[in-house]
Amino acid sequence: MTRQVKNTAARAKSDLGAFIRADIVRAELDKLQNQFLTVTFMKNNGELRTYNGQLRATSRLVGNDRGIAQGQAMKARGQVWLALPNGESKSFYLDRVVNIRARGLDMSAGAQ
Repeated sequence: MTRQVKNTAARAKSDLGAFIRADIVRAELDKLQNQFLTVTFMKNNGELRTYNGQLRATSRLVGNDRGIAQGQAMKARGQVWLALPNGESKSFYLDRVVNIRARGLDMSAGAQ
């Protein structure tokens, strides 16, 4: 059984100026390592969503081949996995981030 993945190519291109560039987001997230952060991003339907969570929470990763393959597929699509304090996990796309706040960092779109 295969899993259907949303077609992210259908995202609106006209509002890309309202987001932090994906390469800048990736660089900042790499610096944060296993830190907690607050990220605000736009969903594909245009709704803004804010999550508070932890990057790379190794205690919550699935350590088998399927989990590794899923993580690599998410990274290839530009998704970032976030572990929430309530035990849930969510993801967001690097190219849809509007704001990142973590440990002295407060980066917003337009202020890069």
